[in-house]
Amino acid sequence: MKNLRRMILSQSKMKNLGRVILNQSKMKNLKRVILNKSKIKNLRKVILKQSKMKNLRRVMLSQSKLKNLRRVILNQSKIKNLRRLILSQSKMQNLRRVILNQSKI
Repeated sequence: MKNLRRMILSQSKMKNLGRVILNQSKMKNLKRVILNKSKIKNLRKVILKQSKMKNLRRVMLSQSKLKNLRRVILNQSKIKNLRRLILSQSKMQNLRRVILNQSKI
């Protein structure tokens, strides 16, 4: 009887050990899952940062394009002013000629 009890006890201990081992493997798997989730989160963060950097580059590019456009517009206005100056100078020369011609008469 004592031997039977010991065998039954040892069998139940073995079952319990089996459960403990199963629980430990489940915990290991859970840890892996949690690690994978954190890795995925980190990857998402990295992807978000990359897209933000791309957007920043676009913004910087558009700003430089705007600056270039401003320069072009300024240059065009300078060219217009120069043309006006040249025209006004030629008008002045014509006026001088007219005045000279009138004085000769």
